[in-house]
Order: sequence, then structure tokens, then C-alpha cells
Amino acid sequence: MNNILKDPLTTFLFVINHWSTILILFGILSGLAKYFLGSIHKDVKQMRMNVKRLELIRAIDHQYSLEVVCQIYDEYISLGGNSYAEEIFEKYKKEQLDEQ
Repeated sequence: MNNILKDPLTTFLFVINHWSTILILFGILSGLAKYFLGSIHKDVKQMRMNVKRLELIRAIDHQYSLEVVCQIYDEYISLGGNSYAEEIFEKYKKEQLDEQ
């Protein structure tokens, strides 16, 4: 193994003789990396949506202005939010508009 790293010609010949094995190994490693990074990306997106939902509920509980709550709600929906927050938002929006 030490000889492979010291001599460039030996390294070149090793790569030529084992190119198919090297390509298969890189393909497997690439597929694993893509799988794990995709999984992490989905988890991060889900966490961002959960944080935005909590921010929306907290803004409604603390009676923030309708404009601020609408902005938070729009961000929540853009992250893929669900109808539970929509019900809370619509109820708060109706209450705010009735007060004005």
C-alpha cells in the first residue's frame, strides 16, 4: 500500500486496473450521501414549520397586530403548514376585524 502512494506510475496503474471497483464505490458513497442529506433536509424543513406554527400561536395569544400575524401565517403556509393553524388564524382575524 505504501508503494502505491509513493510512486505516481504505480498509483496510475492501480487506478487503471481497478477503475470499475472505484466507480462502484464512489457511486455507493454518492447514493448514501444523497439519501442522508435529503433526509436531513426534510427534517430541517419540518422543524422550521413547527417553529413557525409556535410563533403564530404565540403571536395570536399575545394579541399582536393583524398585519404581523398575517405575515407569520403566510410564512407558515409557504413552509407547508396545515389547516389547524388556518382555523386559529381565521378565528383571530375575524375577532380583530370585528373589533375595528
